[in-house]
Amino acid sequence: MADIFREVDEDVRRDRAVDLWSRYGLYVIAAVVLIVAATAALVGWRHWQVEARRDAAAQYLAAAEGDPSLRIDALAGVADGQEGVYAQMARLRGAAALSADDPAAALAAYDALAAEPDLPARLRALAAIRALVLAADSQPVDEVILRAGPLTDAANPFRSHAREILAVAEMSRGNDAAARAALEQIVADLSAPLSLRERATLLLELVSSTEAGS
Repeated sequence: MADIFREVDEDVRRDRAVDLWSRYGLYVIAAVVLIVAATAALVGWRHWQVEARRDAAAQYLAAAEGDPSLRIDALAGVADGQEGVYAQMARLRGAAALSADDPAAALAAYDALAAEPDLPARLRALAAIRALVLAADSQPVDEVILRAGPLTDAANPFRSHAREILAVAEMSRGNDAAARAALEQIVADLSAPLSLRERATLLLELVSSTEAGS
């Protein structure tokens, strides 16, 4: 008797399974196909991204390390033809390549990068400090001081370099008090490079001797 009930139960479950499959089998197949297709698309997309990054890296390295006479145009091509970090790096490297022969154009390029809101904050800060270095060699002292001021903020990763340039500019116009304040900030900033703090210490001694002699 138990075997009969078991056979009946199995028949009922089989009938239910057949009924469910007849109703929803196509949906199950469609779902499986969609899952397989989506997985394949995702794998393909990731592979394309990896290959695109490799291609962008290769183009950037070829431009940055290639013939110096062609470097500016090559980097400009990478900057225009790529997106993301390699395009940004190409623009920075391109501005650096300009600085030897055309400092004014390099300064303008750095200023444009420093003002670009889509650029990561650290790259904007790097462009701004490089612009300040160029300005220190070519701009009036008042312009250098005006540029340096915002870059000495505690949140700026290159604040100590900006403070050094600011101190030298203030010294050149005889404002020893302002120079001393900037140099003391460098010396007190333990995150500043040791070489920079050592230079600031020497400049402080120079300021002190100037003050003593006045």
